[in-house]
Amino acid sequence: RGAEHAVEWSYHPSGVEAVQALKAAGVRILALEIGPGSLSIFEAVRQPLAFPSALVIGSEISGIDPGILALADQMLWIPLLGFKRSLNAAIAFAVAVYTLRFAGGMLENPIDRENQSGYNAEVQSSEGNNAHL
Repeated sequence: RGAEHAVEWSYHPSGVEAVQALKAAGVRILALEIGPGSLSIFEAVRQPLAFPSALVIGSEISGIDPGILALADQMLWIPLLGFKRSLNAAIAFAVAVYTLRFAGGMLENPIDRENQSGYNAEVQSSEGNNAHL
């Protein structure tokens, strides 16, 4: 089965309205975008990260909707070497989530040190649904 069966998701025709609803529910909005005021993701993980948080990525061509950027609590960027200043959106998302999750400790108990088989974290959404990571 695909990830769409294992990860809770929902469709929203308006990204701005979806972010407004998340903010109203107390979710911190992190936008993965290079721009004025953007913080290196490696600097961001030196500070305590709030949970729950949502990471927003934009399209590879046009980036994140300016209306969503205006609502973001923090813009983050991934430092790169060389001429390119950006990564493929899926790769950038993977790097950012991994960095925030493991370097920043967004969730407690990332790895069961007693049982090296991996980790098992449970997150409860605002709707009361559980997601296992």
